[in-house]
Amino acid sequence: MQERLADEMLMLTRNLKDSVRDSGRIVKEDSKKVMETTKLADVNYNKLAAVSEKVEKHTKGCDWCMWVMLAVVIMMFLFMIMFIRLFPKKHYIYDEDL
Repeated sequence: MQERLADEMLMLTRNLKDSVRDSGRIVKEDSKKVMETTKLADVNYNKLAAVSEKVEKHTKGCDWCMWVMLAVVIMMFLFMIMFIRLFPKKHYIYDEDL
């Protein structure tokens, strides 16, 4: 009976050892993937920072451009109003209307 218990304990110990070995391998693989993901996230963050700086430079220079375009649109609107007032639509009288 002791021999059977010893064999059973030996088998359980082997199973536990295999489980620990497999768990260790899985943890190593996961750690490796986490490190790769962290490196990739750092690279993406740096690229995002560079692109954000470029976009910020472009938007700063365009601020005055927006005001100029708005002024041009307002002036065109006022000139169109003046043009309509100065040259009203002529109403033609046709023989049919008489």
